[in-house]
Amino acid sequence: GVFLNGLVGRGNNVAGSVYSGGSTNANVISAGVRPYDIFVDQAITYVAPTVSGVSAQVQYSQNAYSASSTTPSSGFQQAGASLRYTGIKNLAVAYGFQQDNVVVANTSNVKRMVNALSANYNFGPVTAFGVYSTHKNTNLVSGAVTRDQRATEIGLRAPVGGAVEVWTSAFTGTKTESTNSATLAATTTGNADLKGYQVGSQYNFSKRTTAYAILGTQQISGKESAASTKIASTGYALGLRHMF
Repeated sequence: GVFLNGLVGRGNNVAGSVYSGGSTNANVISAGVRPYDIFVDQAITYVAPTVSGVSAQVQYSQNAYSASSTTPSSGFQQAGASLRYTGIKNLAVAYGFQQDNVVVANTSNVKRMVNALSANYNFGPVTAFGVYSTHKNTNLVSGAVTRDQRATEIGLRAPVGGAVEVWTSAFTGTKTESTNSATLAATTTGNADLKGYQVGSQYNFSKRTTAYAILGTQQISGKESAASTKIASTGYALGLRHMF
């Protein structure tokens, strides 16, 4: 989606962040530091030409469905946009937002709003990047904010020789849930502090074929009512990518 294209920092990861997720599920198991979508169904997208280093994209999608004649209809509406500036040598800055509305007749109406401000700078031997994101879920019926999350990620990427690149990044943030549960689980989500890191390497066989290895970890530490709980996880990814 256009939101992804607005994140200049996200290119520092080949396979997608090990510790992040783009799901609309509010499951606390995933910190979701980079909450962007890769594919948007039934979308209309406009990509403006680049002028003086400024480029922009907008996207809109809407669909509705019903499982049967007696099942309330459901609908999904998404709008997003991104603005990117590359008019200064070695610097790229971008802002993107995405809003999702999920409507189930006679049941619930939920809005998810994600904003991200990102930048990277090429110092020559190393490129530094940073991403600041906010993620808010709102119940459109009651007006209650059910999830409010803020996170910051910083990282470095550098070439090693002619064909190898390495990178590392870390994030920290906070997440507030309206339930303020005493447990951290998929259905009972307490307030929490977020942190994690990843390291990775990429070998370029050619311009279109690369191999990669990524190791990452995240820790979600409950606070307030959930102060005695913690979830920690580690993951890795190995793969080969070819662009046709």
